[in-house]
Amino acid sequence: MMPRKHAALDDSSEWNESRPHGAGNDAGDGAANGSAGDAANHYQDANRTQPGSSRRLRRLMPRSFGGIFLLSMLIVVGLAVSTTAVTNMLVSPWLLQQHIHDAQLSAGLTAAGDANVMEHVDIAARVANGISLGISLLVGIAAAAGASLYLSRQLNAAMARIAGASREIAKGNYSMRVERTALGEDMSALIESFNAMTARLEETEAHRRRLFSDLAHEIRTPVSILAAQMEALDDGVATLDDSRRVLHTQSGRLVTLSDDLSLLSRAEEGSLSYEMQPMDLAEAARDAVDSMAIPFSNRGVELALEPCEPVLLTADRQRILQVIGNLLNNALHATSATPQRGIVRVTVVRQGANASLSVTDNGKGLTEDQLSSIFERLYRVETARSRHDGGFGIGLAVSRQLVAAHHGTLRAASEGLGKGATFTMTLPIR
Repeated sequence: MMPRKHAALDDSSEWNESRPHGAGNDAGDGAANGSAGDAANHYQDANRTQPGSSRRLRRLMPRSFGGIFLLSMLIVVGLAVSTTAVTNMLVSPWLLQQHIHDAQLSAGLTAAGDANVMEHVDIAARVANGISLGISLLVGIAAAAGASLYLSRQLNAAMARIAGASREIAKGNYSMRVERTALGEDMSALIESFNAMTARLEETEAHRRRLFSDLAHEIRTPVSILAAQMEALDDGVATLDDSRRVLHTQSGRLVTLSDDLSLLSRAEEGSLSYEMQPMDLAEAARDAVDSMAIPFSNRGVELALEPCEPVLLTADRQRILQVIGNLLNNALHATSATPQRGIVRVTVVRQGANASLSVTDNGKGLTEDQLSSIFERLYRVETARSRHDGGFGIGLAVSRQLVAAHHGTLRAASEGLGKGATFTMTLPIR
């Protein structure tokens, strides 16, 4: 009987030794292989400020919510199996010894006694297995309930925070942010995307409010001048000939503002029509430079087109001329207010399957914050009350939409304030 008992104990010991180490290594390997991309780098930077043991523990944890849930279930299974093995090792020897002792006392060492001993051994094994399975079942249920309760509470808390922030945003409170949780990178990525969305909404709302303020000022100025001129005409202070130029200028400002706003709205809605035809981008650049020669000369700003070969592509020539004109206007505004003599260079080159046009100036330059928002609709570097040389706003927003409609890109680059800027339009050659 004893060799049979030893064999059962050896099998349980070998199985119990192999399971925890294998399961632990798999979880560690999965966590080590799961970190990649910007999100992983973000968490690694955050973990540098934590103690070494905490950082090591976080590296061993799965990165996704699914991985965390799987790990928790593996822990539950491991606890159940471990409980079964430990219970068998602790209960089986004692039960076997008790039943063998009882069988020997009741039957002696006869053949019938041997059969009675075997029956007691079989009963002991069944009872031991039943006890171990019952205990392991209770432990597994308790562990599963605890893990599920913990994960559900964490998930519900995160969802409640997101729902609460969404309600606040619906009320117009765009400053709401949601704190990150420990539910893995999936949930953290969702929360970061939500916070990025609210930040964008907050920025757009600030731009909208500033636009209304700028529009009110832009409209008020010509309207006030027109009203003053009309009053002067009524009082006989001014003659019609004296007021005609002022009336034309101020009414023209209102018409231009209205046209720009209408064009921006239609460009963003995608309702503009385009006449795609073969054209030479270098020739269009020459025409745009020639049309802007007088305004640049009047402000003492040098404008030059670098020598370039013809670059043929398919596009709407009038829309492309409009984009180039907006870029030249912005360069003129940026250079006319600087102490040194303004210089603007226009370059057209072919780069593989793309055509590129760059407008470079030595003007006031742009900060990093301005570069990130320069093409946003309704954005202005300066407010209407403080700017005297124009500014960025509707023109660049329209230009970006027009270039995007041609499947191209429009980018800005600058080394900082006082170091000029370069605006580059890239269009596919097709």
